[in-house]
Amino acid sequence: MRIIYNVIDGVRGVNINWLLAAKNLELSKFKIVSKVILPGALPQILSGLRIGFGSAWRSLIGAEMLVVTAGGLGKYIWMSQWNFKFDQVFSGIIVIALVGIAAEQLIFKRIEQATLHRWGMMQ
Repeated sequence: MRIIYNVIDGVRGVNINWLLAAKNLELSKFKIVSKVILPGALPQILSGLRIGFGSAWRSLIGAEMLVVTAGGLGKYIWMSQWNFKFDQVFSGIIVIALVGIAAEQLIFKRIEQATLHRWGMMQ
């Protein structure tokens, strides 16, 4: 849900002068969306994707804990807790953190750097 709100907020936040200039240049609706609105809203969209990924990741682990018959990291932590194997509980928590950090570094950071490079804000 957060992703949708960020997309809406990003589109609403696009500079009106950019839209008026695009209309003045008689760009098609597709080009206005692809060349003006999408790049203008991209920072907000990326923020929403980051927050949405974090929420989805937490929800997935929580759902695995509720449905213990299914496998996964949530089941591993849940079963370790009930068997008083707290070292395994902490190792599961560390794996959750590492997956989140890896997604941030390998996916979102690369997209951010490519965007900054494309806009000439990074060399």
